[in-house]
Amino acid sequence: MKSTAFLEQVAHDRKAAIYAAEHDGNIRNFAYHEGLGECRETFSRLLQDVQKGVIGVVLTPDAACLSIETSPGWMEAFIQAVKQHEVLIIDHSHDLVYDLRDEEDEAQFRGLYPQGEYERARSAPRPLLDAIAQSPFVAASIERGEN
Repeated sequence: MKSTAFLEQVAHDRKAAIYAAEHDGNIRNFAYHEGLGECRETFSRLLQDVQKGVIGVVLTPDAACLSIETSPGWMEAFIQAVKQHEVLIIDHSHDLVYDLRDEEDEAQFRGLYPQGEYERARSAPRPLLDAIAQSPFVAASIERGEN
């Protein structure tokens, strides 16, 4: 990882996207894909733009916010696309730049979202209304008694 001062050396023709998320209990639109799971619709659009090569830099207030309400499958797809298209991730609050092609940067980035955290948050007992606010896909399984 490098300080954001590193960006002075980077080509300035890269298009940037800003992504921010927090656990605020608001109702969101979610995207679901067989094999990937679910994520916020805005994360899905971000990943599509990275995969198309449209985005060269992802700006975040905190890089950990990328994993909020994002299944491990979507995170892995995001990491692979970021590496393939040489996208930089900027964590503004920590003054860091992640280049996931660097093994140390990738390990640090992966450490921001501990394995199993997504599953624990999704499977915790909660009222149906809270589940709907967090994810309509999980809410549907709760309503059918699958959770």
